[in-house]
Amino acid sequence: MNKPSATFSSNCNGTTLIEVLAGLALIASVLVGLLVTRGSAAEQHSKAERRLLAIEAADRLLESWWQSPDNLPINETGDTEHKHPFQWRTSLESNPEAQRLNARVLRLEVTDPLPHTDNPIILVSLEILIPNEADDTDTE
Repeated sequence: MNKPSATFSSNCNGTTLIEVLAGLALIASVLVGLLVTRGSAAEQHSKAERRLLAIEAADRLLESWWQSPDNLPINETGDTEHKHPFQWRTSLESNPEAQRLNARVLRLEVTDPLPHTDNPIILVSLEILIPNEADDTDTE
Protein backbone atom coordinates (compact mmCIF):
# COMPACT_ATOMS: atom_id res chain seq x y z
CA MET A 1 0.00 0.00 0.00
CA ASN A 2 1.27 3.35 -0.93
CA LYS A 3 0.82 6.19 1.47
CA PRO A 4 0.29 9.71 0.13
CA SER A 5 3.42 11.77 0.40
CA ALA A 6 3.39 14.75 2.78
CA THR A 7 5.90 16.72 0.70
CA PHE A 8 4.96 19.22 -1.98
CA SER A 9 5.41 18.13 -5.53
CA SER A 10 7.11 20.31 -8.14
CA ASN A 11 3.91 20.86 -10.16
CA CYS A 12 2.09 23.16 -7.67
CA ASN A 13 0.01 25.75 -9.49
CA GLY A 14 -0.19 28.42 -6.76
CA THR A 15 1.43 31.88 -6.88
CA THR A 16 4.24 32.94 -4.65
CA LEU A 17 4.32 36.06 -2.52
CA ILE A 18 6.92 37.60 -4.84
CA GLU A 19 4.62 37.18 -7.84
CA VAL A 20 1.75 38.82 -5.95
CA LEU A 21 3.96 41.76 -4.93
CA ALA A 22 5.23 42.17 -8.48
CA GLY A 23 1.64 42.28 -9.77
CA LEU A 24 0.67 44.88 -7.14
CA ALA A 25 3.70 47.01 -8.03
CA LEU A 26 2.73 46.85 -11.70
CA ILE A 27 -0.87 47.88 -10.96
CA ALA A 28 0.33 50.70 -8.68
CA SER A 29 2.67 52.10 -11.33
CA VAL A 30 -0.13 52.07 -13.93
CA LEU A 31 -2.47 53.88 -11.50
CA VAL A 32 0.16 56.52 -10.72
CA GLY A 33 0.68 57.10 -14.44
CA LEU A 34 -3.06 57.53 -14.97
CA LEU A 35 -3.35 60.01 -12.09
CA VAL A 36 -0.42 62.10 -13.33
CA THR A 37 -1.88 62.14 -16.84
CA ARG A 38 -5.29 63.15 -15.51
CA GLY A 39 -3.76 66.00 -13.50
CA SER A 40 -1.85 67.44 -16.44
CA ALA A 41 -4.89 67.05 -18.70
CA ALA A 42 -7.00 68.99 -16.18
CA GLU A 43 -4.37 71.76 -16.05
CA GLN A 44 -4.22 71.93 -19.85
CA HIS A 45 -8.02 72.10 -20.03
CA SER A 46 -8.04 74.96 -17.51
CA LYS A 47 -5.48 76.93 -19.56
CA ALA A 48 -7.42 76.35 -22.77
CA GLU A 49 -10.65 77.48 -21.09
CA ARG A 50 -8.97 80.65 -19.83
CA ARG A 51 -7.62 81.37 -23.31
CA LEU A 52 -11.10 80.93 -24.83
CA LEU A 53 -12.50 83.42 -22.31
CA ALA A 54 -9.73 85.88 -23.24
CA ILE A 55 -10.59 85.48 -26.94
CA GLU A 56 -14.22 86.21 -26.12
CA ALA A 57 -13.14 89.32 -24.17
CA ALA A 58 -10.98 90.51 -27.10
CA ASP A 59 -13.89 89.98 -29.46
CA ARG A 60 -16.14 92.13 -27.26
CA LEU A 61 -13.48 94.84 -27.06
CA LEU A 62 -13.11 94.97 -30.84
CA GLU A 63 -16.88 94.98 -31.29
CA SER A 64 -17.24 98.00 -29.00
CA TRP A 65 -14.25 99.81 -30.56
CA TRP A 66 -15.55 99.39 -34.12
CA GLN A 67 -18.76 101.17 -33.16
CA SER A 68 -16.70 104.39 -33.03
CA PRO A 69 -13.50 103.73 -35.01
CA ASP A 70 -12.33 107.34 -34.60
CA ASN A 71 -11.84 106.65 -30.88
CA LEU A 72 -9.70 103.50 -31.09
CA PRO A 73 -7.51 103.27 -27.99
CA ILE A 74 -3.91 103.58 -29.20
CA ASN A 75 -1.05 102.95 -26.74
CA GLU A 76 -3.54 102.49 -23.92
CA THR A 77 -4.30 99.86 -21.29
CA GLY A 78 -7.40 98.83 -19.43
CA ASP A 79 -9.46 96.09 -17.85
CA THR A 80 -12.12 94.09 -19.64
CA GLU A 81 -15.73 94.23 -18.57
CA HIS A 82 -16.14 90.49 -18.71
CA LYS A 83 -17.28 87.76 -16.36
CA HIS A 84 -13.59 86.91 -15.88
CA PRO A 85 -11.34 89.96 -15.56
CA PHE A 86 -8.50 90.39 -18.02
CA GLN A 87 -6.23 93.28 -18.80
CA TRP A 88 -5.65 94.64 -22.29
CA ARG A 89 -3.13 96.92 -23.92
CA THR A 90 -2.72 98.34 -27.39
CA SER A 91 0.35 99.55 -29.22
CA LEU A 92 1.24 100.68 -32.72
CA GLU A 93 3.58 98.33 -34.52
CA SER A 94 6.05 99.41 -37.16
CA ASN A 95 5.13 97.81 -40.46
CA PRO A 96 6.51 99.09 -43.80
CA GLU A 97 3.93 97.18 -45.85
CA ALA A 98 1.09 98.84 -43.91
CA GLN A 99 2.73 102.25 -44.38
CA ARG A 100 2.78 101.72 -48.16
CA LEU A 101 -0.98 101.14 -47.92
CA ASN A 102 -1.37 104.36 -45.90
CA ALA A 103 -2.33 102.30 -42.86
CA ARG A 104 -1.02 101.35 -39.43
CA VAL A 105 -0.88 98.12 -37.47
CA LEU A 106 -2.52 98.20 -34.06
CA ARG A 107 -1.60 95.32 -31.74
CA LEU A 108 -4.09 94.23 -29.09
CA GLU A 109 -2.89 91.99 -26.28
CA VAL A 110 -5.18 90.48 -23.66
CA THR A 111 -3.27 89.35 -20.59
CA ASP A 112 -4.02 87.31 -17.50
CA PRO A 113 -3.80 89.49 -14.39
CA LEU A 114 -3.58 86.55 -11.99
CA PRO A 115 0.20 86.05 -11.76
CA HIS A 116 0.87 89.67 -10.61
CA THR A 117 4.25 89.80 -12.27
CA ASP A 118 6.06 92.41 -14.32
CA ASN A 119 5.63 90.23 -17.42
CA PRO A 120 1.99 89.09 -17.48
CA ILE A 121 0.97 86.05 -19.46
CA ILE A 122 -0.32 87.06 -22.89
CA LEU A 123 -3.38 84.96 -23.66
CA VAL A 124 -4.43 86.67 -26.91
CA SER A 125 -2.42 88.82 -29.27
CA LEU A 126 -3.74 90.10 -32.57
CA GLU A 127 -2.83 92.79 -35.06
CA ILE A 128 -5.38 95.01 -36.77
CA LEU A 129 -4.78 97.06 -39.89
CA ILE A 130 -6.25 100.54 -39.39
CA PRO A 131 -6.19 103.54 -41.76
CA ASN A 132 -3.81 106.41 -41.10
CA GLU A 133 -5.40 109.58 -39.90
CA ALA A 134 -4.82 112.56 -42.18
CA ASP A 135 -3.18 114.67 -39.47
CA ASP A 136 -1.40 111.84 -37.63
CA THR A 137 2.29 111.34 -38.48
CA ASP A 138 3.10 109.06 -35.51
CA THR A 139 3.92 105.67 -37.00
CA GLU A 140 6.50 104.54 -34.41
